[in-house]
Amino acid sequence: MKRRARAPFHLWEALEESSHLLRRFGGHRVAAGFEISEAQIPLLQETLQRIADRTLSDDDLLPLIEVDSWVDLADITTTFARDIERLAPFGMGNPTPLFAVSDAEVQSCMQRGQDSSHLSLILRSGPGARPVSAIWFRHGHLFPHLAIGDRIDAAFTVGLNTWQGITTAQLVIKDVMA
Repeated sequence: MKRRARAPFHLWEALEESSHLLRRFGGHRVAAGFEISEAQIPLLQETLQRIADRTLSDDDLLPLIEVDSWVDLADITTTFARDIERLAPFGMGNPTPLFAVSDAEVQSCMQRGQDSSHLSLILRSGPGARPVSAIWFRHGHLFPHLAIGDRIDAAFTVGLNTWQGITTAQLVIKDVMA
């Protein structure tokens, strides 16, 4: 079994401390492999949980998002979105660029989808600035927590949305901090 870990959790040290349960192991801080008998798996889970409880803080457990660039929403145009699409195909070796905006104002917030599971937002980054549409998939449950006038920081990818024959740039939200 191979796993990757964030730097605060030292995999090799955790496996060394659990070595009495393992047939063999090796690796380093963020990647390791080991062999274990099926009967020892529950004990290893308990041991690793105790080590994590002892060594990790609540902040260590927060997910990290690495943003490629902070942008002004005024820069998000159909031309910009098309330029990003030219960088495709995206995948493991070529991840989709991730952008962020700070202090964007929520102009509109609506649930979308047959089961209201998505959020559709209109964001503006300053007075007089052009509003930009955004979609946040599988976050419709947050609708009661976002209101018109709220100011948010958002991480997003940029795509094109065509509706009724009109193509516009659209943010695909990955995370929001209010």
